[in-house]
Amino acid sequence: MVRFAVRNHIYLVFFCLAILPSFIAQAQAIDGVFTVVKGNVKVQQLSTHQIIKAKIGQKVYPQDTIMTGGDSRAKIVMVDNNVINILPNSKFAIKAYQYKPSQNKKNVLLNVLYGKIRTTVQQKYHGANKFRVETPSAVAGVRGTDFITSYDQSSNTSTIITFRGNVEFGQPGPKGQISQSVFVSAGHMSQLSGFKPPTAPAQMSNTFMAKMNTDSNADANSPRQPATAPNNSTPSNDTNDHHHHRDPASISAGTASNNMLLPGDLPSLSNPPPPGAMPVTNLLPQPSVPFLPPPTNDFVHNVLMNAATKRVNVIITGP
Repeated sequence: MVRFAVRNHIYLVFFCLAILPSFIAQAQAIDGVFTVVKGNVKVQQLSTHQIIKAKIGQKVYPQDTIMTGGDSRAKIVMVDNNVINILPNSKFAIKAYQYKPSQNKKNVLLNVLYGKIRTTVQQKYHGANKFRVETPSAVAGVRGTDFITSYDQSSNTSTIITFRGNVEFGQPGPKGQISQSVFVSAGHMSQLSGFKPPTAPAQMSNTFMAKMNTDSNADANSPRQPATAPNNSTPSNDTNDHHHHRDPASISAGTASNNMLLPGDLPSLSNPPPPGAMPVTNLLPQPSVPFLPPPTNDFVHNVLMNAATKRVNVIITGP
């Protein structure tokens, strides 16, 4: 009888250990929710150390790491209405996302390990409240803006392209400061390689900025090729994870997208556009998100229902 009781206790312990990670994930505060998932997008959760396939409506938790494969994209609406677009072949981690407006505490730190993300920052950050995006070679700080951060591992080069506002861009300094920094205003770009200071911000043409705006927006940009599934995976019937809003023209082009800024994409910093080229600002196309049944969480519910309403308006009234 004693041996039977001990064995039952052992089974109970193993059962509790098995289900503990799921309870931890559920108890965590929610940082955001996926509103667009196209192609091969995965999430590694700190609480469980598991890598799972992302789906529309999936919650994003503190210190999650998000990864996109070739020709894959995702969009996350954060709890404070800031928006993060993740481009193909990218990996970034949410190192900190504090949002307590009642206590005037807002502190964000995103880490782009490689690839490219676009952050549309709706909140205003002043004083001790900071919004920073770091790469292995650089750090960017903003008060409220819309910009692209990219990092190329092969050349150890970080790039900032600003659509709206100003971005302070430079090398990581002591105590979270930004050293040897420049301010990259709307319609401008700067790069930082290795331990060198960032280049002087160069003004980009309207055509270039419009292309970057479309390429970096998961709502407007459809995968050009089917995403490559992992070797050990089987086709999924989950309708939330298929390629939504395919553009036939872009598919027929058959050109795989690239997460890095290629030489052909960037005007030379030593040869800026001709005088009179004006920066493009407030390039915010209508979001396009499939309708989903409302989840139980209020934040997730509000985000997805708001996105679905905008989608219906676009269908009825046109772009």
